[in-house]
Amino acid sequence: MKSEMYEKRVADLALHKVRKSVSQMYSLLKELPITERFVFRTIARYKETGSVEDRPRKGLLRSSHTEKVVKAVRSRINRNALRKQ
Repeated sequence: MKSEMYEKRVADLALHKVRKSVSQMYSLLKELPITERFVFRTIARYKETGSVEDRPRKGLLRSSHTEKVVKAVRSRINRNALRKQ
């Protein structure tokens, strides 16, 4: 499943390929919550990599905010009232 951001990038790229200017693209896509800077970055990403896919990230993904972890931390805090958050 592709992200909402990916869909916005594809829309930008489609308009770029039919030779629309950035200001025209921005005005046509105003209903999507995008900025002109987003349009510029999408075009630059496409020119640099040939794709609008996310770039690979380094390191491990942050998983500390999952519901399971949050519940575990809350239960530990509730067990010991003297422990600070």
